[in-house]
Parts: sequence; C-alpha cells; structure tokens
Amino acid sequence: MSLGNDPSRFRTEEDVLAAERVAEARQARYELSRDGPAPSTEAVLREMGRDADGYEVAEGPDEFVPASVAARRALEQDGADGRGGGRR
Repeated sequence: MSLGNDPSRFRTEEDVLAAERVAEARQARYELSRDGPAPSTEAVLREMGRDADGYEVAEGPDEFVPASVAARRALEQDGADGRGGGRR
C-alpha cells in the first residue's frame, strides 16, 4: 500500500476526537430512544459544545459534558421549547 493513498495520515488528533464525540452522541441518542423520545444527534452535540461534525465550538461549555448528560439536557430543552421531545 502506498502511503500517498492512506487517508489516515491526514487525520489529526482533533479529527479523531471529533469523530469520537459524534459516535458518543449517536450512542447516547440511541440509548434514550429505546425508552421513548430522543433528541437529534445534532442537539446532543450542541449541548456538548460541538458542531454537527463533532468539532468544538467557541461558544461551548467551559467544562467537558459527557454525551449521556448532553442528551438528557437536549431532551429537556426540546420539551421546554414545546417541540415534544425530539425525534424517534
């Protein structure tokens, strides 16, 4: 295999962390959806201080927010907004 065609060599720690955060948000959403309404993955990522691709946003929280906590916050926010608890 040629190293010139290996896409992993272009990944940074930030890219890997962003992908991990998206996976965590999807998992947290899935776990909530088994019991009822669940927020969107994007809403979970927003609560985590991440954009839709998992990268940190400047206006995010100062402390680390685990995906499970972010998912519950997003679900509560959906209810407070009158949107009925997100997608299933």
